[in-house]
Amino acid sequence: MGGTRSGKSKFAEEMFKDQAIPVTYVATATQVDANMAKRIQLHQQRRSSQGWKTIEFQKGQDLAHIVSIDSPILLDSIGTWLASFDNFEVDIDPLCEVLANREFISVVVSEEVGLSVHPVSSSGRQFIDVLGQTNQRLAQVAEKVFLVIAGQALVIKE
Repeated sequence: MGGTRSGKSKFAEEMFKDQAIPVTYVATATQVDANMAKRIQLHQQRRSSQGWKTIEFQKGQDLAHIVSIDSPILLDSIGTWLASFDNFEVDIDPLCEVLANREFISVVVSEEVGLSVHPVSSSGRQFIDVLGQTNQRLAQVAEKVFLVIAGQALVIKE
């Protein structure tokens, strides 16, 4: 977990540097504007030489089913996945169940938004509330949890 531009995705990608079999990158961001397209392109360039397979999540797909594949996965990110749902209404339990029972390494990237000023809009407050609860649930089933700040990873759970 980490804030915007904290280095969390790069840290997550580096967790796979010694992986013998190809990694499946599950991307949840969509190109909604030029800025987001640039961010996505930077992520793609960083992993292009690694031979990873990419699955781009589309609204309406079952994320738990997608991550149940038989390969190492990097799921990036929970915040953009959550933002794709009306009123941020998701059932996190199926995803947590699949992640807890996978045989292959699973790395999940999520945003930490609870360290900032509270949004003035009700939808902004709803988003940080739901994301905070979702992060707590994911952390319960995770073997390890890291908080990435300024490109440095702090161990939260090991």
